[in-house]
Amino acid sequence: MITNLLDTTIQLFEVSGEIPMGILETFISILIGAVGITGLGIILYCLILKVVILPLDIWQKSTMRKQSLKMEQMRGQLEKLQVQYANAPDLYQQKMQEVYRQNNFSLFSSCIPMIASLLILIFAFQSLTGFSQHMNLQLYTGMANAYDSAILSHSDENAVQAEYTDPNYYIVEGEGDEYYIYYLEHKEDHHREYQIDTEKLMRLDSSLEDEDDCLEYVKNLGRTAAAEYYSSNLDGFGWIKNIYYPDVAWAHPLQNYSDFCNAITREIETESGQKVKIREFINENTYNEITYNLGEAKSQPNGYFVLVVLTILANVGSQLLAMRSQKAQRDLSSVDKSAQSMQKWMMFIMPILFCVFAFMYSAAFALYLITSSIFSILSTLVVNRVIDAVFKKGKEREQKAQVSYGGRKALTRDWERNREIMGKDKDAKGDKDRKNKK
Repeated sequence: MITNLLDTTIQLFEVSGEIPMGILETFISILIGAVGITGLGIILYCLILKVVILPLDIWQKSTMRKQSLKMEQMRGQLEKLQVQYANAPDLYQQKMQEVYRQNNFSLFSSCIPMIASLLILIFAFQSLTGFSQHMNLQLYTGMANAYDSAILSHSDENAVQAEYTDPNYYIVEGEGDEYYIYYLEHKEDHHREYQIDTEKLMRLDSSLEDEDDCLEYVKNLGRTAAAEYYSSNLDGFGWIKNIYYPDVAWAHPLQNYSDFCNAITREIETESGQKVKIREFINENTYNEITYNLGEAKSQPNGYFVLVVLTILANVGSQLLAMRSQKAQRDLSSVDKSAQSMQKWMMFIMPILFCVFAFMYSAAFALYLITSSIFSILSTLVVNRVIDAVFKKGKEREQKAQVSYGGRKALTRDWERNREIMGKDKDAKGDKDRKNKK
């Protein structure tokens, strides 16, 4: 099925498929499109999510702060109990609960907001992971389509179908040496087989000597176009070359085939509506051909651990502030200081967990974690300041009321004492008058 013995088949890829985006992924895409900078769009996305749950967040932080201040008020009672029941932790817990009930104190009032915050974190993780996979696949499909378009620019779109020697096929080829790409189209299933008219191409470029030279020449057109598309459409952020991969030196802005496939865990929906795995959608030879001119991108570091370090520092700052805000609860929640040990463990576990996220998942998610931690620190400082001021004013009102009540009691006592004295004096005078009459 070739017009002459020198004609050579050229493979085009016609890649068409994507990872479907959910509501949150679509929202991220809209934000990034609106601000024009991917990293800024991710930060804005985080801030919007934090604002959405801000009432619950404020409720949680204010409740925890109030609890801590109430614990400070109960410190004297609880410290006495700690000494009294130093060797009986279970009994201490019972007595502590009695003190809690006397002071209308509950440790569970802030649990619901904490659960809501955890759910938001899970949603953010899923949405940013899905969006990162969507964008990495979109970058690849864009490169594949650029590859095809560069080659098809040398075929004649206005050419008409003509009968071919094989009755099952049409041939579509343009006139003129510039149209050295033509195709054979199957009459029933419309499958196309693209060919290089090597005679035309060698007339255009006299340096080409045979069909292998022609094939390499045409492939280079596609490879160059794919590399240019990659350079123009790669989403970076400062020192990070591809924000949808981790900010680490061993990750690369363009992964090799194996790592690329391992990073895409979601199913791909093809143009026909079929859902397939990434390895069914792209084979290794195709991937390597499309990324042929991008060897440097496959070897250079994607980042330098900056977001990893910032993620750890931001979370440590958030944990330190939380520990400081809940010092009384940490000191008094147990007789054997186990609450202190637990909080110290949390001080290590949470930064390590966030560090793992920053190492393993996209720089976009690490940027989200940093923004979230900084927002949490600032909101905690503001809430603590407000709650402390309100609590202080409430305490001052109580003290004034006690002083006023104490003053009224003192006046009442003085009046009663005076009345009693006056009564005694009156009785004594009456007795004297009676004696004089006698």
